[in-house]
Amino acid sequence: SGFGIGRSFTFLNVDLQHKIWRLMQTNFLFAVGLGWGLGFVFPYLDNVLQKKILRSILKEPGLATGFGWGLGFMFDYLPKDLQQQSKLLLLNNNQFAFGLGIGHGSLFKYLNPVSQEKVWKMAEENVQFALGVGYEMGYLFNYLPVEIQQNILSKSKINYSISKGLG
Repeated sequence: SGFGIGRSFTFLNVDLQHKIWRLMQTNFLFAVGLGWGLGFVFPYLDNVLQKKILRSILKEPGLATGFGWGLGFMFDYLPKDLQQQSKLLLLNNNQFAFGLGIGHGSLFKYLNPVSQEKVWKMAEENVQFALGVGYEMGYLFNYLPVEIQQNILSKSKINYSISKGLG
Protein backbone atom coordinates (compact mmCIF):
# COMPACT_ATOMS: atom_id res chain seq x y z
CA SER A 1 0.00 0.00 0.00
CA GLY A 2 2.75 2.50 -0.73
CA PHE A 3 5.02 2.01 2.32
CA GLY A 4 7.92 0.70 0.26
CA ILE A 5 7.43 3.11 -2.60
CA GLY A 6 7.49 6.08 -0.24
CA ARG A 7 10.83 5.04 1.22
CA SER A 8 12.36 4.50 -2.21
CA PHE A 9 10.53 7.28 -4.08
CA THR A 10 13.64 9.30 -4.95
CA PHE A 11 15.22 6.27 -6.64
CA LEU A 12 12.38 5.97 -9.16
CA ASN A 13 12.48 7.61 -12.58
CA VAL A 14 10.60 10.90 -12.94
CA ASP A 15 7.78 9.45 -15.09
CA LEU A 16 7.07 6.79 -12.50
CA GLN A 17 7.17 9.38 -9.71
CA HIS A 18 4.49 11.39 -11.55
CA LYS A 19 2.30 8.28 -11.99
CA ILE A 20 2.66 7.46 -8.30
CA TRP A 21 1.76 11.04 -7.33
CA ARG A 22 -1.40 10.84 -9.47
CA LEU A 23 -2.33 7.48 -7.93
CA MET A 24 -1.88 8.97 -4.47
CA GLN A 25 -4.42 11.67 -5.36
CA THR A 26 -7.11 9.11 -6.20
CA ASN A 27 -6.41 6.23 -3.78
CA PHE A 28 -6.67 7.12 -0.10
CA LEU A 29 -5.05 3.97 1.29
CA PHE A 30 -2.19 4.17 -1.18
CA ALA A 31 -1.75 7.81 -0.14
CA VAL A 32 -1.53 6.79 3.54
CA GLY A 33 1.16 4.23 2.74
CA LEU A 34 3.06 6.61 0.48
CA GLY A 35 2.91 9.30 3.16
CA TRP A 36 4.22 6.88 5.79
CA GLY A 37 7.21 5.98 3.64
CA LEU A 38 7.92 9.61 2.77
CA GLY A 39 7.61 10.63 6.43
CA PHE A 40 9.96 7.84 7.44
CA VAL A 41 12.73 9.18 5.15
CA PHE A 42 11.73 12.86 5.11
CA PRO A 43 14.96 14.29 6.62
CA TYR A 44 16.94 12.67 3.82
CA LEU A 45 14.85 14.04 0.94
CA ASP A 46 15.94 17.06 -1.07
CA ASN A 47 14.36 20.45 -0.33
CA VAL A 48 12.25 20.48 -3.50
CA LEU A 49 10.54 17.18 -2.62
CA GLN A 50 10.19 18.18 1.04
CA LYS A 51 8.36 21.37 0.02
CA LYS A 52 6.14 19.43 -2.43
CA ILE A 53 5.16 17.02 0.35
CA LEU A 54 4.45 19.83 2.82
CA ARG A 55 2.21 21.56 0.24
CA SER A 56 0.47 18.31 -0.67
CA ILE A 57 -0.44 17.30 2.86
CA LEU A 58 -2.64 20.40 3.00
CA LYS A 59 -4.77 19.00 0.14
CA GLU A 60 -4.45 15.22 0.47
CA PRO A 61 -5.81 13.79 3.74
CA GLY A 62 -4.41 10.29 3.16
CA LEU A 63 -0.96 11.62 2.46
CA ALA A 64 -1.17 13.85 5.56
CA THR A 65 -2.19 10.94 7.80
CA GLY A 66 0.54 8.65 6.50
CA PHE A 67 3.15 11.40 6.54
CA GLY A 68 2.38 12.18 10.18
CA TRP A 69 2.52 8.47 10.99
CA GLY A 70 5.95 8.10 9.36
CA LEU A 71 7.33 11.19 11.09
CA GLY A 72 5.84 10.12 14.41
CA PHE A 73 7.44 6.71 14.05
CA MET A 74 10.85 8.37 13.68
CA PHE A 75 10.16 11.42 15.87
CA ASP A 76 12.88 10.96 18.49
CA TYR A 77 15.45 10.61 15.70
CA LEU A 78 14.40 13.73 13.79
CA PRO A 79 16.43 16.93 13.95
CA LYS A 80 15.05 19.33 16.58
CA ASP A 81 13.91 21.85 13.94
CA LEU A 82 11.84 19.17 12.20
CA GLN A 83 10.35 18.12 15.53
CA GLN A 84 9.30 21.74 16.10
CA GLN A 85 7.89 22.03 12.58
CA SER A 86 5.89 18.83 13.18
CA LYS A 87 4.42 20.27 16.36
CA LEU A 88 3.30 23.34 14.41
CA LEU A 89 1.81 21.21 11.64
CA LEU A 90 -0.28 19.21 14.08
CA LEU A 91 -1.97 22.42 15.19
CA ASN A 92 -3.20 23.16 11.66
CA ASN A 93 -3.78 19.76 10.05
CA ASN A 94 -6.04 17.22 11.77
CA GLN A 95 -5.08 14.33 9.49
CA PHE A 96 -1.39 14.97 10.09
CA ALA A 97 -2.00 15.21 13.85
CA PHE A 98 -3.89 11.89 13.85
CA GLY A 99 -1.07 10.21 11.91
CA LEU A 100 1.60 11.73 14.15
CA GLY A 101 -0.26 10.27 17.12
CA ILE A 102 -0.36 6.82 15.50
CA GLY A 103 3.38 7.02 14.88
CA HIS A 104 4.10 7.95 18.48
CA GLY A 105 1.77 5.22 19.74
CA SER A 106 3.51 2.63 17.57
CA LEU A 107 6.77 2.90 19.47
CA PHE A 108 5.55 4.20 22.80
CA LYS A 109 6.84 1.26 24.83
CA TYR A 110 10.33 1.83 23.44
CA LEU A 111 10.45 5.52 24.33
CA ASN A 112 12.34 6.69 27.37
CA PRO A 113 10.20 8.07 30.24
CA VAL A 114 10.88 11.70 29.25
CA SER A 115 9.71 11.08 25.67
CA GLN A 116 6.67 9.15 26.93
CA GLU A 117 5.72 12.12 29.09
CA LYS A 118 6.06 14.42 26.06
CA VAL A 119 3.63 12.18 24.16
CA TRP A 120 1.08 12.44 26.97
CA LYS A 121 1.50 16.22 27.05
CA MET A 122 0.96 16.47 23.28
CA ALA A 123 -2.13 14.26 23.68
CA GLU A 124 -3.51 16.67 26.28
CA GLU A 125 -3.03 19.58 23.88
CA ASN A 126 -4.36 18.10 20.63
CA VAL A 127 -7.51 16.00 20.22
CA GLN A 128 -6.53 14.44 16.88
CA PHE A 129 -3.07 13.53 18.15
CA ALA A 130 -4.68 11.93 21.23
CA LEU A 131 -7.07 9.94 19.02
CA GLY A 132 -4.12 8.64 17.00
CA VAL A 133 -2.12 7.70 20.09
CA GLY A 134 -5.15 5.97 21.60
CA TYR A 135 -5.97 4.18 18.36
CA GLU A 136 -2.48 2.71 18.03
CA MET A 137 -2.15 1.87 21.72
CA GLY A 138 -5.52 0.12 21.57
CA TYR A 139 -4.31 -1.88 18.60
CA LEU A 140 -1.11 -2.86 20.41
CA PHE A 141 -2.58 -3.06 23.93
CA ASN A 142 -2.16 -6.84 24.40
CA TYR A 143 1.52 -6.58 23.51
CA LEU A 144 2.37 -3.80 25.92
CA PRO A 145 3.90 -4.35 29.37
CA VAL A 146 1.37 -4.31 32.22
CA GLU A 147 2.72 -1.05 33.67
CA ILE A 148 2.19 0.73 30.33
CA GLN A 149 -1.29 -0.80 30.01
CA GLN A 150 -2.17 0.56 33.45
CA ASN A 151 -0.71 3.96 32.55
CA ILE A 152 -2.78 4.06 29.34
CA LEU A 153 -5.96 3.17 31.22
CA SER A 154 -5.35 5.85 33.84
CA LYS A 155 -4.64 8.45 31.13
CA SER A 156 -7.80 7.39 29.28
CA LYS A 157 -9.88 8.22 32.37
CA ILE A 158 -8.86 11.88 32.13
CA ASN A 159 -8.48 12.25 28.34
CA TYR A 160 -11.66 11.48 26.41
CA SER A 161 -9.83 11.44 23.06
CA ILE A 162 -7.36 8.80 24.19
CA SER A 163 -10.37 6.78 25.46
CA LYS A 164 -12.13 7.12 22.16
CA GLY A 165 -9.02 6.05 20.25
CA LEU A 166 -8.50 3.07 22.58
CA GLY A 167 -12.06 1.86 22.18
